[in-house]
Amino acid sequence: CSRHGLEIVSIRTGAAGGSRYIAHVRDGTGLSLMLKQTTPDRGPLEIAALRAWRGNSAAVQLVEELEYGAYLAEWLDGTPVSELPSSGLVDFAAIGGMLRTLHRAATPDNLPDVRRRCSRRLMSEWSELAPEMMAVAADIADRLRAYEPPRRVLLHGDVVPANVIVTASRPRVIDPLACTGLPAWDL
Repeated sequence: CSRHGLEIVSIRTGAAGGSRYIAHVRDGTGLSLMLKQTTPDRGPLEIAALRAWRGNSAAVQLVEELEYGAYLAEWLDGTPVSELPSSGLVDFAAIGGMLRTLHRAATPDNLPDVRRRCSRRLMSEWSELAPEMMAVAADIADRLRAYEPPRRVLLHGDVVPANVIVTASRPRVIDPLACTGLPAWDL
């Protein structure tokens, strides 16, 4: 951090998703930033999405790419949807608008098709499903793989409550697992 003029505020190692660590840091001017070290399998996909979403108000903004899959992004002051009180209201219309904004971005080349996540090989890892449900899931997965969407977009690929941050102005996403496909996959 000192080589880049950053002061560590807090750090989480072994964080979930595609990261080795995530740190809240400040630069020399006192600006809060997120420093993230990605994993080799997810890092290139995450950085490709963040590049494509530069200037897009629905996503965390990439500030600088560093070496070894690390990057700096703006620090989002807000609360992940996963940490909102269960009695609180979630503005699903705003989240839908956020996804529409994300899906307008140009799609980078060489991103995987989201339908690959439904391959028979990957489905064999779905051990939590009962055998009768696995048969239903296999049928649905076969249909999904066969469907060719009329429009392919850059997908976040991991829109889960922990990756949607409710800020003072709007919901925004972090931690993409970028892929391409039908916009509905991000629901």
